[in-house]
Amino acid sequence: MILLVERKLPTPLTLVDAPSNPGRFIAERAMDRLRKLTSIGPRTTGSYENEVLAIKFFKEAISSIVEQAKPIHEIQMDIQKTSGAFPLHFLDGMTNVYRDVQNVIVRVSALHAPSAHSLLVNCHFDTVPGSPGESYHDIVYC
Repeated sequence: MILLVERKLPTPLTLVDAPSNPGRFIAERAMDRLRKLTSIGPRTTGSYENEVLAIKFFKEAISSIVEQAKPIHEIQMDIQKTSGAFPLHFLDGMTNVYRDVQNVIVRVSALHAPSAHSLLVNCHFDTVPGSPGESYHDIVYC
């Protein structure tokens, strides 16, 4: 299945291709941002790397996108802090408790042409304990 999908993907565009491809996805830009995020290192939930440095990275990247957006788009960003707990049934009934874990939420919609539709962007950006901080299966396209 993966081979089938890989052969159907379009040729990745680079930054050199960007001027002649307005509005197209530029793979090189996404990979540069992914490298910057993963250069933070492991980002376990609740850690300084995840809750401060990664959030700062996203705020800066999204602010840059907002500045470059066309006036017909409205881009809203919100940082949600949440706390809670959930049972880990597979670990003899232990409970995982978290406090002030952050989510970055981005909504893209039309500004002057009201629509019932919008785009909500989200991604998983923390890593598992002990990982090197790189996880290309969680590629972040911001």
